[in-house]
Amino acid sequence: MDLKCENASCPCYEKCRKQDGIRRTHSSSVSAIHSERDRFAPADPRTPEERWQRSALDLVVSAHSRLVENQEALASLAERGLDQEAVHKYRLGWLDGERGMSCIFRPRSSWGLEERLDGKTGKPTKLWIPRGYVIPSIMPDGSINRIRIRRPPEDLRDKNDPKYIAIEGGGNSLRSLNDRARAQMVLESDLDALLVDHLAGDVVGAIPLTTCGVRPDTVIFPVLSQAALILVSLDSDPISTDLTSQRVKGGGPIHSLWWKQHFQNSLRWPVPMGKDPGEAFKAGIDIRAWVLDALPISLHPAQRVCEKHSALVFDSDIAHGEIRAATRRISSACPAGAFDWLGVHRPVEIRRIKALCQEVEEAFAAADAVRFREALRTWEMVHLAAWQLVPGAERTPH
Repeated sequence: MDLKCENASCPCYEKCRKQDGIRRTHSSSVSAIHSERDRFAPADPRTPEERWQRSALDLVVSAHSRLVENQEALASLAERGLDQEAVHKYRLGWLDGERGMSCIFRPRSSWGLEERLDGKTGKPTKLWIPRGYVIPSIMPDGSINRIRIRRPPEDLRDKNDPKYIAIEGGGNSLRSLNDRARAQMVLESDLDALLVDHLAGDVVGAIPLTTCGVRPDTVIFPVLSQAALILVSLDSDPISTDLTSQRVKGGGPIHSLWWKQHFQNSLRWPVPMGKDPGEAFKAGIDIRAWVLDALPISLHPAQRVCEKHSALVFDSDIAHGEIRAATRRISSACPAGAFDWLGVHRPVEIRRIKALCQEVEEAFAAADAVRFREALRTWEMVHLAAWQLVPGAERTPH
């Protein structure tokens, strides 16, 4: 409640240890959050290197193909409200371990990372990537900003073992899944943000922070500043204090105070059951209704269009339009002479692009809406990644 320990009106006054107890730790944590008000300034985000993005794209494509064949993993996501349509929409994937291990190891150089030597053996260490759900953060231009792995519960050694692992070298830019929405929602995990976007993305922009202490950067700050309403839906973990480290855990409610200090149009909006939207969905909460309950009537949609079902219907005219739009985006980003250069120096990329083009044509001929959209998105992503290989790609496109 942020009451002073010497406040006689506090209901715990008689039993409290005043300046020597838990209340001091909690109050100092709240004060630290408040003291950031005067010195906060959005920082520029970090962007990943080109080699990292190429390896990231390969991982996303291969992991996605594994997930769509893994019925158990698909069922687990569906329990969190992310059905197969969402899996295709957000390019979610599944990564298995290898050689009997619950992880994979790759040369750091293959991801463009600086070499590190083992302190004991003196040999180069490798990049550790655990198995689990592959969750890419894809920017509007098709580039991959970061990848986080949601590890399965059986791989966690204890309660302090992290559930999420970010692949080293990725970016840290924040983005809204709908930056045009007049209402924005700040959440912790990627999966919760995808759930909100999947069920209510037409009325609110979901912004995953990855952890409650992350602050807005220069990319997301303008979106938040222009929003009519910011819903702060950080996890509702119970607040506790680790007596060993003297750190306060479960900081969602505490960090919500920071958002209120810096954005007067923010509103703390926790889920009515569970600690996050994923748990609330499992408990039977209507996530869309929960979002709409927070919005003033002026931000409600005129009528609800159920995209969930209409998106599965194949319409050849719409499909032709999607192909034309993707082709325009690819062409506008294509450096001069890109195909000629790739044909000489990267023939494998050309063959890959042609194979994906064939996949798009086959899905169109089969009138398979889900397969078509998946193939088209992959075709576009691989094109954009291939352009980054061409010398001078960072200059004015052709």
